[in-house]
Formats: sequence, C-alpha cells, structure tokens
Amino acid sequence: MPDFFGLQQLLNQLRLEHPSAYDRGKAFEYVCKFYLEKDPYFSGIFSDVWLWYEWPDRDGPEIGIDIVAREKWTGDLCAVQCKFHQDMVPSGEIDSFIAAAAGSKFASLLLISTSDLTSNSLLSD
Repeated sequence: MPDFFGLQQLLNQLRLEHPSAYDRGKAFEYVCKFYLEKDPYFSGIFSDVWLWYEWPDRDGPEIGIDIVAREKWTGDLCAVQCKFHQDMVPSGEIDSFIAAAAGSKFASLLLISTSDLTSNSLLSD
C-alpha cells in the first residue's frame, strides 16, 4: 500500500525509537492527539483535545481512556483509545476501554488503531 502521507514511515520510526510496547503506545497517543487537533475533519468536530493526564476533569489514573475530546457544537465528550499493535487488537483491550467509558460523562467513543480488530471485536447487525 502506498504511504501517501508518511504514516507508515512515522509508525516505523516509533517502532525504532520505542522498543518497549508501553513506551511505543504512549508515543502513539501524542501522534493521535496531534492528528485529532490538526486533521481538517476532526479539528472541525473537536474544540479541545487532551491526553488523559492533561484533562482537567479526570478523576483518577488512566484506566483505558487515552484521550478526551470535546465536541464543538454540543460540548459532549468523546473518549478516545489509541492502539499501536503490529497484529490484531485483542478484544479484551477494547472491552476494557468500553467499560472505562460506559455509564460516565462520555457521549461517544473513538478507537484509533494501527492494526485490524479481532473478529470477536467487530460489531455486526
């Protein structure tokens, strides 16, 4: 697949600079925050984008929500999970994200992933 926007090059650089999966994931959260703030589509939707630890209304340690974004027109909050995986994202990781955001202040959820989801994670009609 062509790398029109240099995304594959950026992901390869993150793999080289951050051999630890944890550190690579944290670095990827910064990339996702930047993207949500600068991309014409998402910057038109979100007025504010915070990493979890930057979000002024957080009420504890990060437990699966990596980024919080405020929607421009409604003021609603969106919980964002960033997944940097070489292979498929395990469904348990998605489940914990949904559980962390369920029944809380979040009106919507967004999953950003570098890989496919497991077949158990895909929603069907």
